[in-house]
Amino acid sequence: MGGAVSAGEDNDELIDNLKEAQYIRSDLVEHAFRAIDRADYYLEEFRDSAYKDLAWRHGNIHLSAPCIYSEVMEALDLQPGLSFLNLGSGTGYLSTMVGLILGEFIENIKKEENDRRNEGSVLVIETPVNLLRERILSLPLPEPLKMYLLYYREK
Repeated sequence: MGGAVSAGEDNDELIDNLKEAQYIRSDLVEHAFRAIDRADYYLEEFRDSAYKDLAWRHGNIHLSAPCIYSEVMEALDLQPGLSFLNLGSGTGYLSTMVGLILGEFIENIKKEENDRRNEGSVLVIETPVNLLRERILSLPLPEPLKMYLLYYREK
């Protein structure tokens, strides 16, 4: 998924493109995206792809496309003081941006069996996929967010 906007030369240009395409609509989401350079979540040899609006995977490291993250963050209507649980948080890129919006009293907890890369990501809960699917579908969330959660959890 991704490719909805043209690639940027740097993080700010990527964010400008996401704003122009109406993926980023709120100031809070824009500030979070600008504060966290996407390239910092890439392996050094792949950083030339960091500012493309594309998902990236290398081994067990995965980043969704920036347009997907922006849609999720806008749909959640994030505000300081709210709570956020990210199951299967991967690199922690989304959790870090969300944490900037939620405020200073956040706690990132992480547990992963094959942890070689993630520090400070949110708790990963390993439950059977079918049980997790039922729980996600029962949540009072917008359908696109449910599909996002299901798609990446079931891979």
